Amino acid sequence: MTRECHVRFCERLRGKFLRPTHHLVAMGEGAPRTYRVSNIRRLQPLDTTFRRPKRFDLAQHWHASVAEFEARLMQGSARLRLSPEGLRILRAVSPAAAAKAEATRRPSRPAGWLEVEMPVEAVDHAARQLMRLGSEAEVLAPAALRRAMAREAGRVLALYAHEAAHLTRRRAPP
Repeated sequence: MTRECHVRFCERLRGKFLRPTHHLVAMGEGAPRTYRVSNIRRLQPLDTTFRRPKRFDLAQHWHASVAEFEARLMQGSARLRLSPEGLRILRAVSPAAAAKAEATRRPSRPAGWLEVEMPVEAVDHAARQLMRLGSEAEVLAPAALRRAMAREAGRVLALYAHEAAHLTRRRAPP
């Protein structure tokens, strides 16, 4: 896969080059922009200076940047049943998705479970992410995501089929 490269002249507003997952916020093309450090292929400091914008607020910029990024990623929607533990896990792994799920929640069965709507990414990616919820969630719709979840669950079961069969035999009544 060939990735498009861009040359940008930026003035660093904030950022440290510690890990590839870190981000750099810089003035580029007239506005603050956020760059993931691992996506920077080459960096050349220049002998120029600049003035940091007086009203620049890093926390506010970061919050807006993350919200915009998540909105671009989460183009789809899914309807799920979640247990209380599933909702707790969702809050821990994706607070933005959990907030949207909680805003749409309605009681479901069994008692204590909720039916929710939440944003998701592309079907295959969403299935792998939702697998983190294990048996604490059931995808109700869309059908393509439900099928992708079943495929992924089948692959996981195939990895552990021997152990699962052994556990089933031990639990069977005499």
